[in-house]
Amino acid sequence: MTAPTKNFTAIADSAIDAESPITETLMTQMRDNMEHLEEWLGKDFAAAQNHNHDGVNSALVEVGGNLLRNGSFENGVSGSSDGWTVTNYTGGANAVQTTGAMHGKYCLALTSTVLANGGAYATSNEFLPCAPARNYFAHALLKASVANVSSKVEVIWYDSAQAQISISVLYTSTSTPTAATLCGAGVVSPATTAYAKVRVTGGIPATGSATGSIYLDGVVFGAYELSFPRVAAGTDYVGNSGVLSTSATSPTEIANYRVIQGGTIRCQFKLTCNNAGGNGYARIYKNGAAFGTHRADTDNVYSTYTEDLDFAEGDTLQVFAYREVATLAYVKEIVFGADEWISPPVVLLIGER
Repeated sequence: MTAPTKNFTAIADSAIDAESPITETLMTQMRDNMEHLEEWLGKDFAAAQNHNHDGVNSALVEVGGNLLRNGSFENGVSGSSDGWTVTNYTGGANAVQTTGAMHGKYCLALTSTVLANGGAYATSNEFLPCAPARNYFAHALLKASVANVSSKVEVIWYDSAQAQISISVLYTSTSTPTAATLCGAGVVSPATTAYAKVRVTGGIPATGSATGSIYLDGVVFGAYELSFPRVAAGTDYVGNSGVLSTSATSPTEIANYRVIQGGTIRCQFKLTCNNAGGNGYARIYKNGAAFGTHRADTDNVYSTYTEDLDFAEGDTLQVFAYREVATLAYVKEIVFGADEWISPPVVLLIGER
């Protein structure tokens, strides 16, 4: 790049002490030094030496709990500096666009036209530094242009040589919701993990029953201990506000969470069944094993059950439920709390440990 037009001169202390006169040479050096710095920093100057703010030699850096860059595709996906590589399946397409945006102005549309071939997938470019056997999460805002279009959110794990270890599927659906939905889950990194990437697919080959666009936005990847909020003592955290049901006649997992901060966790849920002649049952499990009190409800009216249970960091916390013949068991308003500040449990896929 073109050098500044004025040279920078180091002015000796002896030239500015109390006994030294102010000379033309001194004043010229001071002026030239200021002009040199102004041009070097780029103000009103087409090029700069060593340092500038042109977005290449010096650029905006995203900070915060999200380890991904350009997770909302505001910078497009046209180059390596934009954070993503998008690969089209045969007949598939992708576009950064305003239509379908859910986080910021733009989103990435992944479009399939041939069901057997699929649409496209976006993979984060950077090898994101990670620690082994730690709690991470990946979430993305997804919605489909029509019903029955498939999608998937994955984390790809790498070792210190950046060789792939494994892939964790954190979300997959044969019918992605047509309204904006936060999709993903928590996961524990493999024992030899050093890096990770995130991959999101819109239109999984030969999956689902329709073609169309998956709109992808607001992709986040991070470590729970760095990114997840803490809840004040005595404050309830809603793990699931909806109604979960099962027709299983033996204990079946209906909700699953990762414990981020060990300690005593207050676990609460409401239980009922749809037939006054039969029972609905529910129980808290830890790491897939029965742990809390076995609850039963038989009156077709929700009853609230609460108990304090001890968990360690990294444990999984499940709600299992089942029913008697000719009934359905219903569980709703799963809530967690504690008598001290806590990072509350976070949602996992059913069966994740």
